[in-house]
Amino acid sequence: MILRFSVLNEDNKYTAKSIKECRNDIDKQLWKMHETIPDRIWNCGKTFAERIG
Repeated sequence: MILRFSVLNEDNKYTAKSIKECRNDIDKQLWKMHETIPDRIWNCGKTFAERIG
Protein backbone atom coordinates (compact mmCIF):
# COMPACT_ATOMS: atom_id res chain seq x y z
CA MET A 1 0.00 0.00 0.00
CA ILE A 2 1.20 3.51 -0.81
CA LEU A 3 -0.44 6.57 0.74
CA ARG A 4 -0.03 10.24 -0.15
CA PHE A 5 -0.40 12.50 2.86
CA SER A 6 -1.35 16.16 2.56
CA VAL A 7 -2.54 18.98 4.78
CA LEU A 8 -5.41 21.20 3.65
CA ASN A 9 -4.28 24.66 2.46
CA GLU A 10 -0.59 23.75 2.80
CA ASP A 11 1.97 22.57 0.28
CA ASN A 12 3.12 19.80 2.60
CA LYS A 13 2.76 16.47 0.77
CA TYR A 14 4.67 13.22 0.99
CA THR A 15 4.18 9.53 0.24
CA ALA A 16 4.69 6.56 2.53
CA LYS A 17 5.04 2.89 1.62
CA SER A 18 4.83 1.63 5.21
CA ILE A 19 3.59 2.83 8.56
CA LYS A 20 7.21 3.31 9.59
CA GLU A 21 7.53 6.10 6.99
CA CYS A 22 4.64 8.09 8.52
CA ARG A 23 5.87 11.36 9.99
CA ASN A 24 3.52 11.73 12.96
CA ASP A 25 0.82 10.03 15.02
CA ILE A 26 -2.06 11.43 12.97
CA ASP A 27 -0.57 9.98 9.78
CA LYS A 28 -0.08 6.61 11.53
CA GLN A 29 -3.74 6.60 12.58
CA LEU A 30 -4.80 7.37 9.01
CA TRP A 31 -2.60 4.48 7.81
CA LYS A 32 -4.36 2.14 10.27
CA MET A 33 -7.75 3.37 9.03
CA HIS A 34 -6.76 2.43 5.46
CA GLU A 35 -5.72 -1.04 6.68
CA THR A 36 -8.97 -1.58 8.59
CA ILE A 37 -11.51 -0.12 6.16
CA PRO A 38 -10.24 0.26 2.58
CA ASP A 39 -11.28 3.55 0.99
CA ARG A 40 -9.63 5.93 -1.48
CA ILE A 41 -9.29 8.87 0.93
CA TRP A 42 -9.43 9.20 4.70
CA ASN A 43 -9.03 12.44 6.62
CA CYS A 44 -8.51 13.54 10.18
CA GLY A 45 -9.07 17.26 10.63
CA LYS A 46 -7.01 19.02 7.96
CA THR A 47 -4.80 15.99 7.20
CA PHE A 48 -5.71 13.75 4.27
CA ALA A 49 -4.38 10.32 3.29
CA GLU A 50 -5.06 9.19 -0.26
CA ARG A 51 -4.38 5.63 -1.34
CA ILE A 52 -2.38 5.74 -4.57
CA GLY A 53 -1.08 2.20 -4.73
